[in-house]
Amino acid sequence: LLAHTTMNTFILLLVTLAVIAKAQQWTIDDSIKAGVMVGIGCGDDSHAVAGTCSQTEGAIPSFYDGSWDKTKNLQAGLVMDIASTAGNAVTVASSLGGLFQSPDQGGSWSAVPGMIGICQSVNPLGDKGFGAVGQFVVGKKSGSGVAYTTDAETWDFAPIPGDSVRYGAFPSETNWFVSAGMWDTSDDSANSTSTTMFAGHSQHHNLGANLHVGKKSPLHVKDGEEQSWWGKIWQTTDGGKTFTESFSSPVEDQYYFNAISCGSETNCVAVAEGIKGSGPYVCALTTNDGGKTWTKTFESTEHSSLM
Repeated sequence: LLAHTTMNTFILLLVTLAVIAKAQQWTIDDSIKAGVMVGIGCGDDSHAVAGTCSQTEGAIPSFYDGSWDKTKNLQAGLVMDIASTAGNAVTVASSLGGLFQSPDQGGSWSAVPGMIGICQSVNPLGDKGFGAVGQFVVGKKSGSGVAYTTDAETWDFAPIPGDSVRYGAFPSETNWFVSAGMWDTSDDSANSTSTTMFAGHSQHHNLGANLHVGKKSPLHVKDGEEQSWWGKIWQTTDGGKTFTESFSSPVEDQYYFNAISCGSETNCVAVAEGIKGSGPYVCALTTNDGGKTWTKTFESTEHSSLM
C-alpha cells in the first residue's frame, strides 16, 4: 500500500512539529521523540494527536493539550494515520491491521468492531465522525473504499469501484474526495527498493515496494501495451452512497496519487509521484470548482516523492 519511492520517510528520526502564533512561526518541539511519526491530526486549534511509534515500545500515539504526552496502550504495530475530534474527545488511529478508537485521549483503545483491513488515511468527517480510506471487510461488505462513522459509534462502509484507493478528504459530511492509483508492478527491478526499519535492532523489519493490497491493476493501454501507472480521484456528493470519477490521469502520464486535501467543498489539492522518461516525476493537481476540473499547478523532475 505504501509507495515504493516513499519508504525512506520511515527511517528518519522525526520529532513533532508544534505551530505557534497561528503558523506565523514554526519551532521544533523536542519534548517528545519517537523513531517514526506517520500522520498528525488537529481536532481544534489547541488539541492535536500524532501517530508516533517507537522501536522499543511499539505504537505510542501522542496527545497534545498544552503539552505532549505519549500513550502506551495501543497494540497496533505501526500507526499509519491518526485523527481526533474537538478536544481530542475521540481519536481514531489507522494501521496495517484495521482501525482503533480511543474515547479518553489514549487511556484505552479498542478495535473498531466488525471490521478488518489496511488503511493509511483517516480524517475527521463532520463534527463527530471519521472517514478512513483503504481496503476493508466490514460485515458482509468488502473491498476498496471508505469506512466511516458520523457519530464515532456506528461504522459503515462505502465501496469504491476498482481498487488501490489511497487517501481521502472530507470537506463536508456528504461531499468526499478519494485519491487512488498504482505504480508499475510488472518490472521486479522497479520494485526492488526496500527500507529496513530500526536497523541493528532485534525487532527490525523490512518495508518493501510490494507492500500493497490487490493484484496489478492496469488502467491504460498505449500502443497495444498495458500501462500500469495510473491515478484517479473519486468523488461522492451523497455521503458515500455513490461515487463518480472526478479525474483520471492521461494515458501518457505515469504517476499515481498520494495525499489529497480540501479546504472546502470547492477547493482541493492532490499530489502525485511517478516517472517521466527514465527519471522521477512529481506533480500537484488542484480544483477550484468542486472537482469539475483539475489543473496541474506544480510538476518537477527533480524530486522522487511528493506525499
